[in-house]
Amino acid sequence: MIRHLVKMLTITLAVVLVVSSLALAAGPIMGTVAAIDKKGVATVKTDDGKEYHVSGKGLHQGDAVECTAHGKTWTCKKAA
Repeated sequence: MIRHLVKMLTITLAVVLVVSSLALAAGPIMGTVAAIDKKGVATVKTDDGKEYHVSGKGLHQGDAVECTAHGKTWTCKKAA
């Protein structure tokens, strides 16, 4: 009985780890630059209403941007 329980828990843990890694690697987000502060940090607002504070060179308020995650930081560039 313990053997079956350990096997089931191992499989469950493996599935959770794979699904969570796929969720974190979801890809770039699209949004619009809502504001830029004096330090050059842009506030990007996505279509679903979330706001991200990101770095990016040459961004202006109202620009459509594509942002990618690098660890815990986000970097954005103008969308094509």
